Amino acid sequence: MSTFTLIPITKSELAEVLRRERIFREWEAKFHRGEVDVDTHPGAEGQGSSYFELQRMFKARASQAPLRLSTPEFSAVLGQTARPKGVMARLHVVWHDGD
Repeated sequence: MSTFTLIPITKSELAEVLRRERIFREWEAKFHRGEVDVDTHPGAEGQGSSYFELQRMFKARASQAPLRLSTPEFSAVLGQTARPKGVMARLHVVWHDGD
């Protein structure tokens, strides 16, 4: 099983990550329904800077913040509506420290 390095984030940073995730999920569904091209991916160059800014911020934080090695345990969130083929289910994760 894979181990990930986690860094602490603030509530406002979490809100931004969740906002970015919503934007991606909306795009992902449109992409898999054939409504948009891969070039319109929200993280693609020219589509908006929030993806890159957030990634740069977290990389800088990782060099200064206390890091935590954790192993994830994933399960699908119950009660999800049907989604286009290729769209991944929303997942719930439990982190196990030091594994």
